[in-house]
Amino acid sequence: MEVKIGQFIITSTGDEDTPARSHRGFVLKKVAKVRKSKKTKPENIGKEKEIDLGYHVTFEQAMQNLVNHKLRESDAKTLDEVKVLIWELKAEIKKDYSLEKEE
Repeated sequence: MEVKIGQFIITSTGDEDTPARSHRGFVLKKVAKVRKSKKTKPENIGKEKEIDLGYHVTFEQAMQNLVNHKLRESDAKTLDEVKVLIWELKAEIKKDYSLEKEE
């Protein structure tokens, strides 16, 4: 499974062939552009890379971590601003994964 939400991706780990004792869960990743640094190869500058932000047992935990990352990246200073941020995230998810048929 791979679910894209804006600049974030939630992927599942493990599959049906994975032994029951192996860890199955979800990984929250952020997609970012490679920036110039002393260790960066010139040909990689500007390319997209995925950064692992957390490993989770449930999809719900991965979604909560996504909300937490969005909140930490925001400039929200009031509860009303936090509410707006959460509503914007919900709208983005609805837009990307609407069950309504587009015409």
